[in-house]
Amino acid sequence: MDPYGSFDFPSVRCVAVVGEQPGTVTITGSEERRREGRSGCLQLSEVHWLNLWSGASGSTGMSDGYPEAVLPTGAGQVVVIVVHTGSSFVTPGVATVYVP
Repeated sequence: MDPYGSFDFPSVRCVAVVGEQPGTVTITGSEERRREGRSGCLQLSEVHWLNLWSGASGSTGMSDGYPEAVLPTGAGQVVVIVVHTGSSFVTPGVATVYVP
């Protein structure tokens, strides 16, 4: 994980966005990548999450088109893991975020 809180993948970058909708985290590409017309996340990825305050958890795949995942985590401290499910090996990305 880099110091800006993003998930590092080869030639792609996902970020966790909080605060746009209460109780949700959106895993998506950075605004910079969007402006460049490039994807930020790998489409063949699964996103797993665990809310450390409530114990709630879940997982989902990235959406088609511009890959992103909206996670209904509820408020609290949340751990997010992004795992590439394609045929190549990519180190999973891990982050913790506070969700208002």
